[in-house]
Amino acid sequence: MDVLIRLFIAVNVPFSQSLRSVLQALDAIGRPVQTVTAETSHVTLKFLGETNSLQLSAMELAIGTVAAEQSPHLIQIEQMSAFPNSIRPSVIWAGLTNAVPLQEIAKRLDSLLEPHGFLPESRPYHPHLTLARIKGPPPAQLLRLMRKHQQTPFGKFEMTSIELYRSELHPSGPRYSVISSHKLGCSSCSEHAVGSVKQIVVPVPSLDSAQIAPP
Repeated sequence: MDVLIRLFIAVNVPFSQSLRSVLQALDAIGRPVQTVTAETSHVTLKFLGETNSLQLSAMELAIGTVAAEQSPHLIQIEQMSAFPNSIRPSVIWAGLTNAVPLQEIAKRLDSLLEPHGFLPESRPYHPHLTLARIKGPPPAQLLRLMRKHQQTPFGKFEMTSIELYRSELHPSGPRYSVISSHKLGCSSCSEHAVGSVKQIVVPVPSLDSAQIAPP
């Protein structure tokens, strides 16, 4: 039976101790800062939105094709910044360097998924790691923390796979589950992991506000 599933494609990112410390500092600020959880951290490559379940095979084939074309890659995490800017931030993020492979993957996914009705992104892809969302005027403590870490290196991680995620919206926050994982550089190394659900504990004010692309 065909059903609609809210999907996105991403790369898992393990949090270093320095990133966890920053996350704790952000969380200690309290409202209006809503932090992500380290256990569910990822870099989004493409947000698919509500997708017919009958398209899952095509999605996985496209992701597997792209994954097979890439090799594992070491990516540096550094600096803290914000969207749309550091004066009126709505999203706090950590930057990624040596991230050209992420940009190549995102572009390739656009190309392979467009025939299935998923339009390419209209804006340039800016790979980043979301740390928190801001739901009001930024407190001075937040701005000081951002200035302190605007050039801070937070360590490296090895990108070894691409994941297809399901996102389920709940009043307490979105729940993410990995539908399939596709190892880089391998044409037959895809694993299905339906059921490994991880719930984000960050409260979501309303269902409407959660319709934004996942962090």
